[in-house]
Amino acid sequence: MSIKWITVAYIFFLLIIIAIVNMGDYNYLFQLVYTLPYGDKVAHFFLMGGLAFMVNLSLKGTQVKFYKRRFLLGSLIVLALVTFEEVTQIFVATRTFDLGDLGCDYVGIWMFGQMAKYFV
Repeated sequence: MSIKWITVAYIFFLLIIIAIVNMGDYNYLFQLVYTLPYGDKVAHFFLMGGLAFMVNLSLKGTQVKFYKRRFLLGSLIVLALVTFEEVTQIFVATRTFDLGDLGCDYVGIWMFGQMAKYFV
């Protein structure tokens, strides 16, 4: 199975998680995450980092130049989407915008994006 199909499957997995959490009836599914100290933050780090890793692999490590610096295109795409998703939580009654979650997303995106460069 190609990395692109795995990436698509992973995106659908994340969309299902987001849909379940948006409905507000998720305690039984994510009980372990919330019982661990900082479990939610660790989940953000690995889930969004994993997404950045797979998107960067799917794009074969494509980089873009921005203000004389090179950035992984996949990481920039994931960064934009994750930021949008977190900000939209302000408008969803069952969700809470959290800068800590966003920070963990960003660190995961950067770290896993850098790791992807070694696999392309």
